[in-house]
Amino acid sequence: MLSQVGPLKGWQEQIKFVWRQTSERNKFPWAFLEFTVCQHSLIKTLFPIKSIITRDTKYNHDVKFTTLFFDLDDTLYPASSGLWEAIRERISLFMDEFLNIPREEIPGLRRKYFEEYGTALRGLEANYPIRREDYLAFVHDLPLRDYIQPDPELKAVLMGVPVRKLIFTNADEAHARRVMEVLEVIQYFDGIVDINDMEPYCKPMPESFLRAMLRADEPNPGSCVLIDDMLRNTTGATSVGMRSILFGTDGHQTGMDATLLKWRDLPKVLDELESREK
Repeated sequence: MLSQVGPLKGWQEQIKFVWRQTSERNKFPWAFLEFTVCQHSLIKTLFPIKSIITRDTKYNHDVKFTTLFFDLDDTLYPASSGLWEAIRERISLFMDEFLNIPREEIPGLRRKYFEEYGTALRGLEANYPIRREDYLAFVHDLPLRDYIQPDPELKAVLMGVPVRKLIFTNADEAHARRVMEVLEVIQYFDGIVDINDMEPYCKPMPESFLRAMLRADEPNPGSCVLIDDMLRNTTGATSVGMRSILFGTDGHQTGMDATLLKWRDLPKVLDELESREK
């Protein structure tokens, strides 16, 4: 336990001590991560991300999970809305109009970048001279109200779950805010972790989840839950010690801790996850 670490001279010696203690136990050194974040902010120095949340949130009952990360697209709104398909079409249009990539090559190249780089954006950044802000503004330039509408069930659940809630998305903050405003849920969230906060990473890379934890000022992955519609993202979350809920499906699969089909069942699913930890 970190509380058992005795006073040492200088933070370098303390870091080495904690790393050695955790490594000798053949465990991934989460104590090292927690120690550096809480005591010396070393990782915050290496990854200069400002915290968007204070740690003094009060809950109306004791809970193990204190931070919920929500994916945005195809999670906060139904995948059947057609919005993500429209975004994907604009990604292809950007590749055609701005980068002059042959149209017949675009679908395969877009999938290749998604699989190899995590997002089409990261793949394009690695291979073409593009301006990220131009790309993000173009692909998200859609009339959102034509696709998505407020969901009373989602709003009621977000209002009733007494923990911190953050959007965690491979899109940018501007798109996230527009979606949240249309869905009328922006008031229920404490912040947004977007693609710029994760640079140069993105979901499902393990580093992106560490960035999200730092952004939330949450050093303990065991206190975090990711809710996402993509199995590769829930797998990434569990790989760093978070709990994860795969949204929009049922039936257990490797790479997640639970599934969720209806928002009204989220409190029950969280309670079941907490009971497994006891």
